[in-house]
Amino acid sequence: MKVSKRFIDRAKSQLRRYQKAFESARARDINESDTRVIISDFLADVLGFDKYSEVTTEFAVKSTFCDLAVKMKGKLKFLIECKSAGTDLKDNHLRQATDYAANEGIEWVILTNGGEWHAHRIRFEQPIRADEVFSVNLLEREAKTSTILEKLYLISREGTTATAIDDFWEHKEATADMWSRSWF
Repeated sequence: MKVSKRFIDRAKSQLRRYQKAFESARARDINESDTRVIISDFLADVLGFDKYSEVTTEFAVKSTFCDLAVKMKGKLKFLIECKSAGTDLKDNHLRQATDYAANEGIEWVILTNGGEWHAHRIRFEQPIRADEVFSVNLLEREAKTSTILEKLYLISREGTTATAIDDFWEHKEATADMWSRSWF
């Protein structure tokens, strides 16, 4: 996968700042609303989205609201369900995000508490499923910056424009199918 130089230049210079912000938010156990503010800024400063025209807060889904949505050229790209910085992401949070995506008919959903980011692709089958495409922990001490940036690129403005996450998913599915077949 080729990661855009424009993305690397912007994200690399901002990443450490946000790692510190999310570490501090977790240590202070800030609430979900305040965490969502930091995540919204992260979407702009690191991932490159225009937070005034491409990021929507409290996106209406039927009779409820998803925390954030990313739209490009008026087209919904993915929904983001945010949890407070100190919350461990769990299956019930993923079910909530999956329900939003299923009700909206959108294939991509992201679950995050700021420090951890989990991208899922929704399968519109019976029952509806969410397959994890990738996860990245920005606060993991041993994680290489290059590995973090490669994953974040998939959900960045540049990556979304280039359909990077779709290509990554298709490759992951193709290689998973190849290795799951019985050769005996």
